[in-house]
Amino acid sequence: MKMKKKLINISAFLLGSMSLLLINPTATAAKEYGIGFSVNPILPATQVDKDLGYYYLETTPGKEQTFEVKLFSQEKEKQTIQMFVQDAYTGTTGNLSYGIDGEEGFVQDKTLIDPTSQIITPMSETIELEPGEEKVVTFKVTPPQDSYPGAKIGRLVFKPVDEDAEGESAVVETYQYGVSIILSENGDDYNDGDIQSITLNEVKATVKRGRRMVTANLQNPQPKRILNLDLNATVTKKGDKKAIKQTKIPEFQFAPNSNVDLEVDWGLSELTAGEYTLTISGKNDYDEIHLTKDFRVTSEAARKINKDSAFKIETPTWVKMTAISSGALTVGLSVVIIIRNKKWAKQVSKKRNRKKRNKKK
Repeated sequence: MKMKKKLINISAFLLGSMSLLLINPTATAAKEYGIGFSVNPILPATQVDKDLGYYYLETTPGKEQTFEVKLFSQEKEKQTIQMFVQDAYTGTTGNLSYGIDGEEGFVQDKTLIDPTSQIITPMSETIELEPGEEKVVTFKVTPPQDSYPGAKIGRLVFKPVDEDAEGESAVVETYQYGVSIILSENGDDYNDGDIQSITLNEVKATVKRGRRMVTANLQNPQPKRILNLDLNATVTKKGDKKAIKQTKIPEFQFAPNSNVDLEVDWGLSELTAGEYTLTISGKNDYDEIHLTKDFRVTSEAARKINKDSAFKIETPTWVKMTAISSGALTVGLSVVIIIRNKKWAKQVSKKRNRKKRNKKK
């Protein structure tokens, strides 16, 4: 069991290093991909593991420290780089994402006290690079006065800023660099979160990205990450075992002190009012969980969700008109056939009566 645990931790570090190489390539790679600058970490003395390609810093309560990052320009013109820090959170597909509280749909979990973005700040928000110039920028780490457990995960972000003809700056959205950073007081394993601590909060029917769906808010209140969690969410009518909708997410990763709305896509089916039950089962190499919660969809809510959804089965007008015309034609033909059959039956009957009269004569 310990060997499995070590392998998972090593894999997590490798994934972090690989993501760093993709979003933080060397100067050669930056030039190859047409990116205007390169970013290279300078690991300080407080680095927990010198073999990692990203920052994993040991902190002491109330004791400030600094670390540096090297930037190198690949452009032929002067450029300005913006620098800031983001916090790690859990994406809807079970991936580790990064953001700033209140921006782009990211809402900081209430259990996340003293997030990375508040502990780490760049000494300067922007830096100018001349063509071919290399500069070292400094970030300050200000840990809270009180000790904190587990780890705090975030990333340093470097974005080019474009200055228009009027001299006003605007962040360029085409690309950015992100360098992972982890803070810990003792360097203990931060990837061994207990899945039994996962909490199932609000479950509701809603519309997201134009699609009908049921969302279930899951929360990891621990200051540790949960890895390799296979999740299965099923929606049934309350009191029934037959699955109406289902979604599976393999190898789900849960960021420390975060929550996420797990999505069960309702597809093209109309959502009907009623009582439902959501069941979530999950397991990894160490444990498994089973969570259930009932929820209700009112008639008013169902109508609004079905109306607001962009994904609907709508029959084109020409199809409706064709169907009506075909129906009318079918009815008309049926009436004609019935009338003709009645006339034919009368004619046959008359012929038979004539034959009978002729035989009597």
